[in-house]
Amino acid sequence: MRPLNRMVDLFRISDYRMLWSHNVFASLGMSMETLAQGWLTLMLTDSVFWVGLVTGVRGVGQIIVAPVAGVVADRFDRRMELKILQFLRALVCLMVGILIVFQVIEPWHLLPIAFFAGILFAMTLPANGTLVYDIVGRDKLLNAIAVHFAALSVARLPGSILVGVLLSFVGEGAAYFAISAAFGLSLIPLSWVKEIPQKKVEAEPVLMNVMAGLRYATAHKTIRRMLAFTILIESFGFAHQAMLPVIARNYLEVGATGLGFLGAAGSVGSLLGIMFLGMADHIRRKGLILLVSGAGVGCSLILFGASSWYGASLILAAAIQLSLVTYDATLNTTLLLITRDAMRGRIVGLVSFAYGFTPIGGFIYGAMATFVGAPAALAIGGGVILTGWSGLMAPLRELRGPLERAAPEVSTNK
Repeated sequence: MRPLNRMVDLFRISDYRMLWSHNVFASLGMSMETLAQGWLTLMLTDSVFWVGLVTGVRGVGQIIVAPVAGVVADRFDRRMELKILQFLRALVCLMVGILIVFQVIEPWHLLPIAFFAGILFAMTLPANGTLVYDIVGRDKLLNAIAVHFAALSVARLPGSILVGVLLSFVGEGAAYFAISAAFGLSLIPLSWVKEIPQKKVEAEPVLMNVMAGLRYATAHKTIRRMLAFTILIESFGFAHQAMLPVIARNYLEVGATGLGFLGAAGSVGSLLGIMFLGMADHIRRKGLILLVSGAGVGCSLILFGASSWYGASLILAAAIQLSLVTYDATLNTTLLLITRDAMRGRIVGLVSFAYGFTPIGGFIYGAMATFVGAPAALAIGGGVILTGWSGLMAPLRELRGPLERAAPEVSTNK
């Protein structure tokens, strides 16, 4: 009961409770948007390559702005920044819905829309992650990050089913109106989060701030390798979601509703991962969690690509997300704990930069699927992850013991 009690204690913190509620609505919108974007692209173009292209353009926007996003999170009011960003995300999705309803949407429209959506998403990550730390502090951070990721899972389950039903029975326009509403509703609990004083950061030029964060990360082997492997996890792990509409329609032949349940199965896997993290709070060798979950992503992807039975695909979709969420939450916790205060936003910004490779990976998957098919492309992606794991992560002795051993590498002094 101790892990459960610790999680319940978090919700006694008013600001954390409101921020978590905000993330539930924002994650609901995000989970619906991910599936709707791929389905809309497929319906407009009937092209796997276009599905990957639109996803990739989103990643370009995310990668370009991610390092700067960390600097902004370190300098400005993170709460106000999140309000502006979620309002803009709601506005973009509303505009897409209007274009669809008036039947003036064209495939090329999806490219600038995806680019701008990538920018907005990249900006939210450092502001959100560092705000969690500001509210709960170091001692409660692991549970806070785990419960934070639970918001994504809680929202993704109904969001995936809802968007599948809307796409099947009402239309793409209604789906985008629902997505816009979810982002808009996220502003309500966010408005109840109190302003939290931030440590002053020297007002150096933005480029100097970005370069300082890069030097800080690359100077330390553990952080450097973890970020490099995270790029592979994002490129070929999380990016598998770009292929779900193709797998559902063209290979499993289950339509938009079946697509929604594939997404929902992933949500169940995410929740199982969160439950495991809550119980694993007492485990000192958290580096082993990174190692096992990283390898689990690659193995699950290979099996998912080989599956031609819908039931097995549902189970494997859950296994992929369980591994991904476990890896991601442990990674974020570790980086937040071993990074000094003035650099925390910039390091989270670099994680956001790595997240930008998820859509880039979607483009790579789309290009590969054009030639070898989506199932084979996913299996190849799993193989790439396992290869990267053996070269980048497995040799790190620090990950086989308590992660605190990596902390001395990262100076906490100015």
